[in-house]
Amino acid sequence: AVAKQLDEGSRSHPKTGERIGDIRAYTAQEYGGADRPSPRIEPWEAAKEADGTVEMLENYIASIEARSALSSGNVASARTLAKAGLSGPTGAHAYPRYVNAAVQTAAGEPAQALADYEAALAGPEPAGAIYSAASALLLAAGQRERAVDVMEGGYRRLQEAPSLTVPLIHAYRLAGRQGDADRLAAQCALRWPAMKQVCADEAAGRAPVKQ
Repeated sequence: AVAKQLDEGSRSHPKTGERIGDIRAYTAQEYGGADRPSPRIEPWEAAKEADGTVEMLENYIASIEARSALSSGNVASARTLAKAGLSGPTGAHAYPRYVNAAVQTAAGEPAQALADYEAALAGPEPAGAIYSAASALLLAAGQRERAVDVMEGGYRRLQEAPSLTVPLIHAYRLAGRQGDADRLAAQCALRWPAMKQVCADEAAGRAPVKQ
């Protein structure tokens, strides 16, 4: 049930290409006429020499490798790498926690996965994908209103990001809040016309059309 719900949550999440397109359109609209500063390497060189930088980079590399191992089905290796990613200065960082949550889910430990998601969400600058994944896990566990609370919190914190709109509609619908799902789908159609159909399909509970 958990895997099925997480799969549904993933399918309701806008494709990466669509999200990149949204970012490009926003950047062109808001900053198209701005002068671009010349690249500078001095800040990066200084950062590399700062205390803890090497360890932090190594931990993030371990987390990235954990994701790769998990994608290959090697849960044992992913667990070891994810644990390394959580050591020292990155123990409270959102991305390593997010990766460990995915590993714990694959290992059949949803309670620990949820604890990792909650820690990630409490950290600085959590990505939208963390809200979506945490909400999907809560929905799978039958905690529907809590799932809605997580998605609403992310939607507010990330300033109503388009990438969180469909997952929030999904959470509303599964929580029995069809009026809220329909309302947000209507707002989606007005604000992001390219997402009109996927928002409407999610609100209606229709499977997305495969291109």
